[in-house]
Amino acid sequence: MPDEKPLSEPTDRNLLLLLMEKIDGHGQILGEMRARLEEAHTEIRDHGLRLEEARTEIRDQGARLEEARTEIRGQSVMFEEMRAQNRTTIEAVHARCDALESEMHDGFARQDRRFDVLESVVRSHSDQFQVVNARLDGISSDVQGLKVDVQEVRTDLRRVETKVERLESRFNAFDRP
Repeated sequence: MPDEKPLSEPTDRNLLLLLMEKIDGHGQILGEMRARLEEAHTEIRDHGLRLEEARTEIRDQGARLEEARTEIRGQSVMFEEMRAQNRTTIEAVHARCDALESEMHDGFARQDRRFDVLESVVRSHSDQFQVVNARLDGISSDVQGLKVDVQEVRTDLRRVETKVERLESRFNAFDRP
């Protein structure tokens, strides 16, 4: 049929379907990123719980060390050794706390960057939707203009046909004796 377009030629409907597929793909990506963010949030919360357990453990250790110090007041050498061990333990725990806080800070920074990317993608899609809507408005206007043009051509064709019929009947009238 001469009026049909080849399948390889893009049509407005095909472009719209392609755009919808891309939007669905981005929705899936956003869902996956949201799941990843939730996993990261769970990991950060778990780190916080472990940190709280470590702090509780340190407090308990401190209480036990205090009891031991009371028992061995007379033995200053042993007391100094225990104090040094306690200081090392506390420094290690503080170092671990600092490391965990740093990891949490880095994790939040990564999440902020991811949100920035997602926000950028959403804005880009919004802009693309506006372009598509503008194109559709233009196409609708063009189609409306074509309808008017086709109607005018039909009207002109009817006039021409009427004139041809009149001419034929005049011609036939001259032909007859």
